Amino acid sequence: MFRSSQAKTGKPPVVEAGPDLLDETVSLRAIIEEQKRIHVVYVHGIKAEGPGASKALITFLVSQLGFREPGVFHDTRLHLGPAPAQATYFDEPIFQGSDWNDAQPFVRHHRLVGQGGTEVLVDEINYWPLLFPLKARFLLAPEHDLAGDDEKHLSLVQQTTKPFANWLRSPWNRHLRDPIRGGHAARLNRDVKFSIMNWGLSDAVVALGPMRAYLNHAMELAFGAAKDHGDPAIDKFVIMSESLGSFVVLDAMDSKPTVIDVMDRTDYLYFFANQVALLELARIQGLPAAISPIRAAAAVTPPRPSPYHMLVRWAAPKPSIVSRPKQIIAFSDPSDVLTYRLPAIRNVTVVNLYDRNTPKLFFGLFVDPGKAHLGHLENRAVWDVLQR
Repeated sequence: MFRSSQAKTGKPPVVEAGPDLLDETVSLRAIIEEQKRIHVVYVHGIKAEGPGASKALITFLVSQLGFREPGVFHDTRLHLGPAPAQATYFDEPIFQGSDWNDAQPFVRHHRLVGQGGTEVLVDEINYWPLLFPLKARFLLAPEHDLAGDDEKHLSLVQQTTKPFANWLRSPWNRHLRDPIRGGHAARLNRDVKFSIMNWGLSDAVVALGPMRAYLNHAMELAFGAAKDHGDPAIDKFVIMSESLGSFVVLDAMDSKPTVIDVMDRTDYLYFFANQVALLELARIQGLPAAISPIRAAAAVTPPRPSPYHMLVRWAAPKPSIVSRPKQIIAFSDPSDVLTYRLPAIRNVTVVNLYDRNTPKLFFGLFVDPGKAHLGHLENRAVWDVLQR
């Protein structure tokens, strides 16, 4: 079932791709008007280049819904405990000296006020500092000798202005001083590797490995900071997440009580370029933990939490709550190579929306992959959906 509606702005239409109808959901504007005050927890995805993931949302709230942001935003720095001093990569220590302190995530808090006493608290979770040293030291720097230098991201990871840190200070920058031996890759191949692999999918690999314990803990502390931003006893939440951010939240929901509590107060999820379907492949259920050569199959052991089954758990009706079904609206640009369709989930209204965030180039053969992936909240057609 596919339906399309031309945006008021004349931009390409947003296409409904089911399994449920957009008309069966409540718009963000209506949620705000109904609740009077909501918390939006905004979680960035792969390819983050610093703070500000929620900037486009705030622009929408100000320019389209008439909100204003009094005062100045503030940050809550999270502390994930002692440094993992034994952590190594190719037997090389990862965190030394001030490295661990520099890599701590943080939450950026915004407060917006509107007419009639409405209020939106935006809590932007920034977990990217945990990922920067890994990508900078073990992927970006060695590329100098193979595919070539990723000048854009090399410059980014060497910034020293907070919340950044110079992740390529000595001895990690030694590769950059060596003569180039690889001779550089072909331009388009190099750009794809830099953007998609080194700076993008590497984040997902980290999230699926042992670092997930720290990402889980970061989500627990960040959701606690979001609760403390308002009234933790009564506030309702909306979760907005980009790509990997959806998985990171759902993965923490398996065992982190504060994340579970906030999710229990959340009826509305917005996914922008989600990778639930892709990362679900790493959490296939029902397989044995090991295969014995003696027995046909070893006993099935509980796997790590599956993002889909965390959504099923979130959707389970609570006996004390009588309300409309929970809802998930998932935006995907068909030209985005890092987004997937969300399946139906029992007790949830699920709507996949296909929007086009950037024009096609070279006679329709190519679009800007960054804009396709992260341009949803800059798309006026998406704005129309949020305020319909």
